[in-house]
Amino acid sequence: MATMRNIEGGHQTSYRPVILSRLERALGWQPGSVAAILAGGEPDPLPPPGTPASEQPAPARRRPDRTLGDVLVERGLRRPDELLLSDQVVDPLVEELLVSDAFDDEFKNQWLSSYSMMRRQIFEATEAQKRKPRDR
Repeated sequence: MATMRNIEGGHQTSYRPVILSRLERALGWQPGSVAAILAGGEPDPLPPPGTPASEQPAPARRRPDRTLGDVLVERGLRRPDELLLSDQVVDPLVEELLVSDAFDDEFKNQWLSSYSMMRRQIFEATEAQKRKPRDR
């Protein structure tokens, strides 16, 4: 109840991914619909129960140029001010994960967070290596 009041009143700017996932399920929306609305779009409705996969509407197409950072912000996993250069990459692995029906939202969010941290560590190690003096 308090969460709904916060959402309706705009009292809070970010929510845990699990809260957004539950809200989308309760409203009968596809995962990612809240992010679509916040970006000025429309929610994708869930198909009625028992609808054969061949008759289910495809979810709205996502931008092919979304960066890892865009996805992290859309899913409420990071705030824009928390993003680093390592998050500003367009990565086909991210889109492949997002469109897969084999994983639930909780798994996808955990993977995205872990992947982002791994990319940050690689980026930082690479930058540190560049700053080291070279033996000649």
